[in-house]
Amino acid sequence: MKKTPRKRHGGKKTTFLYREIANHIEKQIGDGVYQPHDRLPSMDDLAAQFQANKLTVFKAIKDLVQRGIVYTEPARGTFVAPSLPAIHHHGGTRSYSGKEIQRIGVLSRVMVPHDTGHFHRELMEALRSNASQQGISLSLIPASGKSLSEILTLLHNEQIHALMCIGPFPRYEIIEITRAISPCVLIDHHEPGLAVDAICQDNFGGAYQAIEYLIAKGFTSVAFVKGEEEQVASQERLAGAIQAWVDAGRPKYTLETHPGNFREDGGYEATRNLIEQKKVTFPGAIFYANDEMAMGGLNYLHQQGIEIPGQIAVIGFDDIPLASQSVINLTTVRAPISQMAELACKRLTAPRTPDSPNYSITFLGSNLIIRGTTPA
Repeated sequence: MKKTPRKRHGGKKTTFLYREIANHIEKQIGDGVYQPHDRLPSMDDLAAQFQANKLTVFKAIKDLVQRGIVYTEPARGTFVAPSLPAIHHHGGTRSYSGKEIQRIGVLSRVMVPHDTGHFHRELMEALRSNASQQGISLSLIPASGKSLSEILTLLHNEQIHALMCIGPFPRYEIIEITRAISPCVLIDHHEPGLAVDAICQDNFGGAYQAIEYLIAKGFTSVAFVKGEEEQVASQERLAGAIQAWVDAGRPKYTLETHPGNFREDGGYEATRNLIEQKKVTFPGAIFYANDEMAMGGLNYLHQQGIEIPGQIAVIGFDDIPLASQSVINLTTVRAPISQMAELACKRLTAPRTPDSPNYSITFLGSNLIIRGTTPA
């Protein structure tokens, strides 16, 4: 989406409106208008105050989150971050060089040997590739079904020098894990208010683009198939889809949402229910929270002889390798997997100095890739 500069009041310089909103909130916090853990005005109130749409407000809040000024809690709002000290280990700040790190652990509750989805399999391959280029070995540490004490024992036994966490993990577990292993970086999620490095993709913005595109193409019957509700990516993608729908002046309830599970079978069943119960009418569109569910949905639509995209347009999310194959040719939101892997490795191995920031949160953009399952 093209950014339009907005003139500052009383001057010739220009700035983006989201930056103006972020600067205003930051100044209020600095002036003591809001104290640590105070809740900020809602997105609706901020949008009205600055005469902006909610996506602009979201970008302002995301900017503040990245800089550790505020944090968000699902279904509760945005809060002022406490002035937390960095997490220290062995009595000192994190100081290390890439040469000292020879073995990195990859801790995950969503990645297990022989049963890892396409997205996480591609992410793991990208992490291994980046690590091997630096002479570093990676060790996958499955944490599914493990208690915190069991996880800490696993980390101790692996004898690793640094850690990547692919969540979700509860806040209290991240605190204990980062005390046990440093340096540590969170991948594809972040924990507001904690001084822990994080590399994230813009799930909200990617979903917003997808729905915005479908609206521009004239679709009025649109469904969104969600992922597993406890996963942050699913929550953010749903929020982005709903926000784009509402920003276009359409009532929230007219965007059909359906449960899913991030797997092909979930996409197949969700699509069957949507079509059989006529919750999506022709010509309509279905946006899936990931490509694997979109594959299952395409399978069902093909079995029923439903024309794609003539009767039903389909969009996925992640752009896994299968999505670009000619027999599928799936329109999807491309996740920045290679960039996430590269930055995660750099974050762990880059030398630190006393002037280096103790931690940073990086959001990488997600882009809509138009292919054959939607109108050109």
